[in-house]
Amino acid sequence: MTHELILAGSVHLDTKLKNNIYSTLQAIRPELLTVEISRFSVIYRSFFQHEWLDRYHEILKKLPEEKKTHSNLKLLELQLKMPFEWEVAEKYCRNEGIICLPVDTGDLARKELPVWKRELLTFKNVQNLVSTPDFDLNDHFDSCCLQAGNVIEGKENFSEFHHPLAWLADAYWAKREKILAVRIRRLLRKYSPVVHLGGWMHIVTGSPWKTMSDMLIDLNPERIMLFKDT
Repeated sequence: MTHELILAGSVHLDTKLKNNIYSTLQAIRPELLTVEISRFSVIYRSFFQHEWLDRYHEILKKLPEEKKTHSNLKLLELQLKMPFEWEVAEKYCRNEGIICLPVDTGDLARKELPVWKRELLTFKNVQNLVSTPDFDLNDHFDSCCLQAGNVIEGKENFSEFHHPLAWLADAYWAKREKILAVRIRRLLRKYSPVVHLGGWMHIVTGSPWKTMSDMLIDLNPERIMLFKDT
């Protein structure tokens, strides 16, 4: 059965998913690709990414040598870069001559990105990041992927308080899910198949809170979790 809508979930910042994403898109050959990022974020990041990274590397020089390899610093560096999901999606669409659309709302990006330089990229903040126990980044992402797969497949039971999707209890985030669902539904009137690429939590169904996937369930979307190549 060919699905008109494929919802693909990733673990944000895990760049080892890049090859899997690209090969998945090649197999599906969508007519349209949407990504969980806003147009504002794409434009703003394009202008300021190099400035952020320059600031990050200047701060890095002030740290003791033994702290410069802390995994929290790598996560911070990845956060400062354009999300790899958008980069892979844009590359695929450019190569295939199809449309790639950022469909997320820009509210959060407008609020957070302009203050990163003065709040996130401070020596004090970086010191706090490296003052915590270090950890293996591969193990971290493996654990995230394992949890994602278990939650999507309903293999774990959580109280509402400890549920990974508890953040959807906030009206702001609930509204965002609805906006994403509405935008994708509208695009399906013109394009098929459509692949939406975003964080794995958005493709969970049946939690105490409605996700984008729950709101599109009548369209019988295929939900796939993207894992790194082994």
